Amino acid sequence: MHSIPDVDQWLRADADASQQPQARRIKEALDVLKTKPAPRQTAVRKLCTPWHVQQKVKQKEVELPQLIQQIQGKVIADANKF
Repeated sequence: MHSIPDVDQWLRADADASQQPQARRIKEALDVLKTKPAPRQTAVRKLCTPWHVQQKVKQKEVELPQLIQQIQGKVIADANKF
């Protein structure tokens, strides 16, 4: 899997995997990341801690697009572990 739509399609197709706790965690992140027109900052920041993404660098907040990109990368990497 190389993208968020790939991960989403995999979760929808594999009913057995979607029942596992790790897959539910991925699904929760996907629900936030797929929000249109764009994910809300508060929702994205809530994902940072469980996905181990730093919100601040040298006491300056990381911008939302960078947070989204980092979380997406971690979601895709976790999905590829299945």
